[in-house]
Amino acid sequence: MNGLTVPFFALDRQYASLKDEIDHITQEVMASGQYLKGELVNKFEFAMAERLGRKYSICVNSATNGLAISLLACNAKKVGVPNYSFSATANVIPLANASAIPIDVDRQGIIDIDEIDLSQHVIDSLMYVNMYGNTIDYNKLLLKTGFFHVKSKVNIIEDAAQSLGATYQGKPSGSLGDISVLSFDPTKNLPNYGSGGMVLTDSTHLYNRIYGIANNHKGHLHTPGRDSAMNSQMSEVDCAGMLVKLDHFDKWQARRKQIAEYYLNNITEVELPVVNEGVEHAWHKFVIHTVSRNQLGLELRDNGVETRIHYPNVLFHSDLSLAGGAAALSATTLSLPIYPEMTDNEVEYVAAQVTLGADRIWRRRVHQATATRRTATGL
Repeated sequence: MNGLTVPFFALDRQYASLKDEIDHITQEVMASGQYLKGELVNKFEFAMAERLGRKYSICVNSATNGLAISLLACNAKKVGVPNYSFSATANVIPLANASAIPIDVDRQGIIDIDEIDLSQHVIDSLMYVNMYGNTIDYNKLLLKTGFFHVKSKVNIIEDAAQSLGATYQGKPSGSLGDISVLSFDPTKNLPNYGSGGMVLTDSTHLYNRIYGIANNHKGHLHTPGRDSAMNSQMSEVDCAGMLVKLDHFDKWQARRKQIAEYYLNNITEVELPVVNEGVEHAWHKFVIHTVSRNQLGLELRDNGVETRIHYPNVLFHSDLSLAGGAAALSATTLSLPIYPEMTDNEVEYVAAQVTLGADRIWRRRVHQATATRRTATGL
């Protein structure tokens, strides 16, 4: 191996850049004796609701919790979900005592709106995922579901775990749908040092339901043993750190965009991501496509570039012949490093190694095919 070594994540770099601020506010919180449901939790919830133009926001333990709570709040029973996503998308369905109705995805990994079946009440809720930081064509989704959304009460849940910082026609991801769910996992664009998430809505009815379920129905009439509930919250220390990071978020997003634009302009020999029309991409992940995915991953590893596969399996169909576009993505996607703390040299090196690695693989295939033909013809 020669050249640079570029890790897929470098979470320690962000802490190093914020150390004084984070250490100071953490010590203040620990000395205060107020660790849950204090001023800083309220302040962070208000800041996020204001930023995203939402009426209500509730901190929860994780986006996984947030999705399950949202489904419970909607009394969801038949949930349309993408067949390609992080496993939590599938795992939360039984947690909410609901059934999944898998829907195929498009080339960018987002629910194929044309595949949504709204006939005869096939679904009562739709949970879509803004994969990698791209967003769904929300106006097209409303045209597809609008009548049913009003008359048949199909609840729309925006899984924005990967898309904080994205916009659709100027509207921020996190503001679309009846409910939006965010993740503050350490690898996300706005990361906590542990787990964390948020549920946002404009509906007073849904807010009361969500808050009650996330807080064991404290202060609300309910029937113990019948009404689902849990203890799902973020601490004062969590939210103190998140408020510090929120001040840096726009700068981080600008850097992610800069890195993505360099990749888009300088990587060749593979299929690059496409930003949907009217979308400002959040660039949570930069995902390329190649039929030589596994070989390219090894080429990059051997040259110091760490990659990931998001995601290697479809969620619901064991028979890949039935999985459509989801199966194709699960076999061809490769995620490249993209985070604000990457140096220019690292970004340039990654781009160069992807192009060189893909070219080397192609040349080997041509050489092998030529050798095979010569052997077959006796030349």
